[in-house]
Amino acid sequence: MLITPILLILLAGGILIAAAYGITPRQAWRSVRGRVEALEELQRRQARRQELVRTLPDFLGNLLLGYGVRGQVLEAFEFAARLGWPGDTLCAAVSGALRQGRLRSDKYPPLHAMATDLADPLLTDLLRLLQQAEEEGGDITSILESYLEHAYQRKATQLLEQAKVLPLKLLGITVPLLLPTLIITMLSPFLYAAAQIWIGG
Repeated sequence: MLITPILLILLAGGILIAAAYGITPRQAWRSVRGRVEALEELQRRQARRQELVRTLPDFLGNLLLGYGVRGQVLEAFEFAARLGWPGDTLCAAVSGALRQGRLRSDKYPPLHAMATDLADPLLTDLLRLLQQAEEEGGDITSILESYLEHAYQRKATQLLEQAKVLPLKLLGITVPLLLPTLIITMLSPFLYAAAQIWIGG
């Protein structure tokens, strides 16, 4: 009953503010839609980043294994991408970059573009170091082992942070469910006494 007048007051206030600043309904709708789209894009990026933190250690492990077998960085990337499961964002991105690279003499730029698009600093830095090591004769195995260890540490940190937040999420779900029960339990003796007085009187 009380919600409708409040909504009407808010709507009237919004219309008055829009009229005062000369904002048309189309502009207002575009502004709201733009903010919603920006929020959705931010949520997509955060979800993709969490997925990369989770999947990168396995990918790097496969990359290290592939390099040990093939002895070539790009072939190791192909090997690691083939081992990924369907729907894995990282493996799909690497496969796409490698397909683009086959048409070029320098095969690294599509991989660098892929790492930039995924916006993972660990992957971006790793690709730069791998290309430099391959061109200058560096120890690629040591680089991969170092980055693999760092990726596992980052994944462990993310899992620890999620474990810390989980009780708060559960509490947020539980409190609204338990609060009415707690209120009824606390007030029931008073309500019972009031009913007895009412009936007795």
